[in-house]
Amino acid sequence: MNHNAEDERSSLARRRSALRLLCELLLVGVHHNTLPLVAVARRLAAAEFERDPAGAQAALSLLAGFAKWHRVEFLGFPRRPPAELPPEALPQVKLRSCSS
Repeated sequence: MNHNAEDERSSLARRRSALRLLCELLLVGVHHNTLPLVAVARRLAAAEFERDPAGAQAALSLLAGFAKWHRVEFLGFPRRPPAELPPEALPQVKLRSCSS
């Protein structure tokens, strides 16, 4: 793995951690101003795919994580129950009996 890819991954991890920390500080009432969160979300949403595909992909990943972590608290989306598969969608497994 080259040094540039490691730096990029490290930078993305730091940005993801900072976004989660800001959200958590807002949720527990330590920080009350939502403007920094709105500014970060707008900046991430404004990423230009044609000019910087890798940067835009990273921004999209951060936005998706934000929507996943805080869909109820900040976006107002309800939590979804886990998807249930119909029995016919599950693979059929035949069990062998073990006789001694």
